[in-house]
Amino acid sequence: MLLTVYRQKQSFKVSISPILTEENDYKLGVWIRDDSHGIGTLTYWNSDNSFGTLGHGMTDIDTNELLTIDSKNSHLFKAQTYSVVKGKQGNPGYVSGSILYQPPLGSIYKNGGNGVLGNGNLDLTEYIYQTMKNLYPSHSFNEMVAKYSYPLAKSNEISTGKAKIISFISGKPEFYEICIEKVTNGNYKNLTLKVTDEKLLKLSGGIIQGMSGSPIIQNGKLIGAVTHVLVNNPTKGYGIFIENMS
Repeated sequence: MLLTVYRQKQSFKVSISPILTEENDYKLGVWIRDDSHGIGTLTYWNSDNSFGTLGHGMTDIDTNELLTIDSKNSHLFKAQTYSVVKGKQGNPGYVSGSILYQPPLGSIYKNGGNGVLGNGNLDLTEYIYQTMKNLYPSHSFNEMVAKYSYPLAKSNEISTGKAKIISFISGKPEFYEICIEKVTNGNYKNLTLKVTDEKLLKLSGGIIQGMSGSPIIQNGKLIGAVTHVLVNNPTKGYGIFIENMS
């Protein structure tokens, strides 16, 4: 069999002879990942229908390497939450749910270390409108965008102290109180966060897998996104500056 291998931005062809196994199957002896998926939180949507999410890259579950994106076959879909497994010391919690594969809400064109970027379609616009009406009652989508859109904060505008995150963890978007304990310049882990909202602590124990990308709001501006949890203390985690997600 003639295979094309892509390694370190170079492609080349190799010839491999399959081996007949005792199970009467032919095998090449190679390990291939032909699909990857996960649940996260959409961080922002722009009026030009572009979006950003996660605040960190999508990596292979076994190798922890950043996944290569095929923009023609990488899509954004709806997710449905079934239950929440609370985080405990030494054992991060997670959102249990499923991905609704039809219809796609947009395509992904970049999987970078600081986030995932893409372009949405009309289905994404409608989905945002229907879900955000729970948070911002309004008569029309344009009115909602005009009235409730957040300006972006620069890193020098961000301070320690009170802030809020928007999370879909309860099944609908809600605000939750947090405290920013530390602000650090760099490419990622710019914000050290502590969950102070009793409702969120009761629901999830703090920050859990699936909350990556949750928008962080301070002083009426979008300042960043939740990215990681501290394994030994799920009430704490990290966030990234919104200006670093592009």
